[in-house]
Amino acid sequence: MGKHLRKRRVELEKRVKQNSRDPEAWFELGLFEFKHGEHSSAEECFKMSLQVSGNRHVESMASLAVIRLDEGRYKDAEQLLRKALSLEPDYPDVIGLLSTAVCYLKKYDESVALAKKATEIDPENASAWNQLAIVLEIAGDLASGEKAARRSLGIDPKNSDHWITLGTNLEKQERFGEAEDAYKTSVRIEPHFALGHKCLEQLYLKMGRFEDAQLA
Repeated sequence: MGKHLRKRRVELEKRVKQNSRDPEAWFELGLFEFKHGEHSSAEECFKMSLQVSGNRHVESMASLAVIRLDEGRYKDAEQLLRKALSLEPDYPDVIGLLSTAVCYLKKYDESVALAKKATEIDPENASAWNQLAIVLEIAGDLASGEKAARRSLGIDPKNSDHWITLGTNLEKQERFGEAEDAYKTSVRIEPHFALGHKCLEQLYLKMGRFEDAQLA
C-alpha cells in the first residue's frame, strides 16, 4: 500500500477512535478496507457500524450483503437487503443489490423487475443501471446487459467498479480486446483497485498472455 493510502487509512482509523459510537465513521473505514481487498476487516467495520446504530445503518447493511454475495451466501445477502429495504423502501442502490441476490437464487423475473424498478425510481442513478447490467448478464441477456452497463458509465464515467461490469460482460461475449480496455480503464481510474488488477490477470491467462498476467 502506497504512502497516500496508508495516510488515508490512519485518518479513518483515527476518526473511528475519536467517534467510536459514530456508525458513519465505521462505515467509511469499512468501505476503504473493502475497496483494497481487506474483506475480513471490512466486515468487522460494517458489523460495528450496525451495532452502534442499533442495526439501522442501511449502507452498512447493504455493504455486508455485498460481502455475502462475494462469498456465495446469496440467501443471507437477500435477508440483509430485505431488512435494509424495510428501513428505506425506495433506496435504488439497495433495490439493485437485492435484484442481484435473487438473481443468483434463480428468481430471474423478480431480479430483473427489481433492477428496472431501481432505474425507474432514479433514472440518473449510475449504480442502479450498473446493477441492472449485472443481473441481465447473470440471466444471460448479454446484449441488454451491455447497454445498461454503458448507460451507467454515461452517467458516471469515472466509476472503476462500473468499468469492471462492462469488462466482465464483454469478456463473456469473447470481445477480449474491448474487455481489456474496460479493465485497464478501471485500473487507470483507481490504480490500487485490487479487483481491476485481478480481472486483467485472469483475462490475460485466458488469452494465453502469461507475461502480461504476471504484470497485471
